[in-house]
Amino acid sequence: MLPLECGAETPEKRANQLYREGKKKTTDGDLAAAERLFTEAWSVFEHPLIMKKRAEVRERRSAIEGALEDYRAYFLLLRRGARTERRLILERIATLESLLVIPVEVTVIASQTGAQVSIDGAPARPTPFKLRIVPGEHVLVVKDSRYRKQRVTFKVAPAKPGFARVAVVLKRAPTTLGSDAPSLSGMQLVLDDEPITITAREASSDKLVRALEPGSHRLECRNQEGLELTVDFRVTLAGDNTALCNFASLAPDRVSDPWGWVTVGLGAAALGTGVGYLVSWSADRELAAARNQRLKSSKHIAGGVLVGVGVALAAGSYFVFMRDRRSAQARMKHSIVPVASIDEGGRYTFGAAGHF
Repeated sequence: MLPLECGAETPEKRANQLYREGKKKTTDGDLAAAERLFTEAWSVFEHPLIMKKRAEVRERRSAIEGALEDYRAYFLLLRRGARTERRLILERIATLESLLVIPVEVTVIASQTGAQVSIDGAPARPTPFKLRIVPGEHVLVVKDSRYRKQRVTFKVAPAKPGFARVAVVLKRAPTTLGSDAPSLSGMQLVLDDEPITITAREASSDKLVRALEPGSHRLECRNQEGLELTVDFRVTLAGDNTALCNFASLAPDRVSDPWGWVTVGLGAAALGTGVGYLVSWSADRELAAARNQRLKSSKHIAGGVLVGVGVALAAGSYFVFMRDRRSAQARMKHSIVPVASIDEGGRYTFGAAGHF
């Protein structure tokens, strides 16, 4: 107990009161409150016993760095004649310092079992797993193509012998990705600038599931026809997260130039008529030869011209269609604005809005 003085309340008396309250909280097991009371007592009156008690409380709370700081300060406040106390405190300091270099068993857990995780650059291992590492700051990196890349810095506190500490829990939300196509076969998907590897089993389906961290993401889709669509979406830990590239909403505008169909029709008519003229001219020629008559007809000229016109119109329609398709692809790639609607379950359904 701190020394008391008679008369009006002095800093010593106030510190003594706080000191006693801190000791009671320590006995009751409320170590956080005890540490606060000892800190306040020290701010009122700097007595060595206050520092020692706070060091003991911090040690019990596994705040080893703080406890060492207090023990060292207490040691400097001790009289040189207190040889036994000084020796005990030095031993205590040495014991705590050793805890800072003793490896601690840490359990690494991910929300998705089997996620490949690397600690401090070591080879990746599937979660969950245990390892022993020294106290201090460490770096965890998710190295799994199924999940978004993530780098997490965490701190391992010194532990008393026999006590393990769970260092990191990775959190991800299952998210459905895909398109409105019957299957993902031939589809190219890019998530947050990283290509998605689609397994053979996933390719037979129209969707796949990936575990993503909460926040904003971007899905880029490219189908077998070369059409591209981009969808921006958000992932939350609650609700059913879904991001789909809706190509069907764009299909009516892909090839919409009516001149393509006009040229196709005119070309077919011209070609058919031209071939008819040529066939008729050939029959007339044979008939005139059989009768030993001279044939006077321009059907072969008209037929040849019509066939040429038909071929030209057919070629022209091809270029009209290809021009329209390239234009549509460019607009789809650069002018699409994703539209999201959210139902009661938190499900995101995506279409597209744009100007064509």
